[in-house]
Amino acid sequence: MATITINSTGNMNSALDYAGNEKRAMKNNTREWLRQNGVKEQAINTINGRVVHKAGANGLTVFESHDPQLATSLREVKNHFKIERQLNHQTAKKNQAIRIKQNFPRNDLDPLNPEDWQKANDLGVELMERAYPDYKAAVYTHLDSQQHQLHNHIIMSRVNSMTGKKFRDANAGDSLTHFRDINDEISREQGWNVLQRNKLV
Repeated sequence: MATITINSTGNMNSALDYAGNEKRAMKNNTREWLRQNGVKEQAINTINGRVVHKAGANGLTVFESHDPQLATSLREVKNHFKIERQLNHQTAKKNQAIRIKQNFPRNDLDPLNPEDWQKANDLGVELMERAYPDYKAAVYTHLDSQQHQLHNHIIMSRVNSMTGKKFRDANAGDSLTHFRDINDEISREQGWNVLQRNKLV
């Protein structure tokens, strides 16, 4: 089953740089690992830096394209979020974004199957669309962790695109619980095992 972790960040740009910077080299000799395990060079050549797939959620447009003229650059994504913050008077340099990491075990999504790269990204977009549809997010899929698991780095704006107000949990941990509940629903729909979580009484 997919698992979720989240944390807040004051600096959206640094979060986007980590998740979506296509100039960063893949870690853990991943390109060679893919070659050694039979992934075709054509698929490997579609990887941009560490990003094997990218998309936007809830109204953010992030185009994946092998034509640099058509692909959405990281700078354009940063600029979109900056303009949204300015228009809604949310320019404080604290609590600009929430970072969500969605991990997929290798028995659920295969990092050696380029179709699963797309599927992982699609599931990240779906998570955002179900969990917080009024908050735009960029979804970047990587597979260069030490275990070569597919995982999404989701950078969610704290600005509500409908009201312009800043996202806040009513109670500490509410958003983590909500993300995990939606993630469990998606996992069940995929036919994956879902571990029973202990509920606080």
